[in-house]
Amino acid sequence: MQVYEYSQDISALVNLPVDCFISESDQQLEVAFEIVLAPSGDELTLDIVSMETEDSSSEDEDSSQSSSSSESDQDESVSQDDPESEYVEDIYWNLRATEERFRPKLDYMDHLPQILRDLRMNLVDKLTRVVVDLQLDTETLHLAINYLDRIFSNSTSVNLQDLTLIGMTALFIAAKHQSRNPPGAQEFVPRDGGYTKKELLEMEWRLLKTLDFALSAPTSNNFLHIFMSTYPVCETTQNLAVFLADLSLMDVDLLVRHDSSKVAAAALFIANYRVNRENWPEDLDLFSGYPVEDIEDCVDELYKLELISATRPLQGIRTKYKNSMSVIQTASTSQSSSSAPTYWRPFNNTMGHFRLTE
Repeated sequence: MQVYEYSQDISALVNLPVDCFISESDQQLEVAFEIVLAPSGDELTLDIVSMETEDSSSEDEDSSQSSSSSESDQDESVSQDDPESEYVEDIYWNLRATEERFRPKLDYMDHLPQILRDLRMNLVDKLTRVVVDLQLDTETLHLAINYLDRIFSNSTSVNLQDLTLIGMTALFIAAKHQSRNPPGAQEFVPRDGGYTKKELLEMEWRLLKTLDFALSAPTSNNFLHIFMSTYPVCETTQNLAVFLADLSLMDVDLLVRHDSSKVAAAALFIANYRVNRENWPEDLDLFSGYPVEDIEDCVDELYKLELISATRPLQGIRTKYKNSMSVIQTASTSQSSSSAPTYWRPFNNTMGHFRLTE
């Protein structure tokens, strides 16, 4: 315990607990000053307590108080180490309440050319590679795709020649919103001269106005990490779940049909089953508000997307996780399908896919 020396400046001591003035070393400190302050801050009494004349009962009481204080300090230390743990449920439901506002329109692809769907997939793949090259975090990628889809959702037409510029500008905005030290604008300008830094900054202003400066969108990556903090899983399960959440960014239909929280729940469901052969935990059922039947359709769509991802030419997301992919595949295929949960049944043995039953 730190020893505080007596000071004439009483105001500096107002907020200190009384036990701060009591040293743990009887041999080095002969007397301790106990200062009692009125609510106004005025000194009421100044008692000198001789440590040598204390009787044994007083020493026992002090020892008990010291032990109690030490336990209290440990509790406070634990609370300070994880200050969000107390509020994680409130944070989760607040994000759930706002996620609908940040979703793109359900039918926004209907009024855009079919070619845009393929170009969007190429753009997501390219942005993923840029995120890896610039060492940006996963949340930056998720925010950028959210901005991209909301921009398309609020546009009656899109100039396909500006598609790369729009995507890179969305990533630039997300990096500045998410990172403390984001890369400069020049890092998002291609060396081949596709567009200039000035055009990037002009597009940034246009996109910000289109987004109405609403940048703090809850993403599936947000929800996934909340779930995994509530229900800890092994590193392999974490990697697979995050990979699946990233993979969902490639499928615009999946993103507009399902809330980000449901996509996160589906990703963790699949990862936890494939790695650990575990059912949807009751703790997550209660915490997330998603019973199995509510995420069944999203689980089915996301699992199909994962199955075909290996054969697609766009491998940006799989490349991002290349270091952990072999571990994931080994863990997920080493288990026998006979240990599958009772509410899953195989419907396509060739693809090794499982569908949830009602």
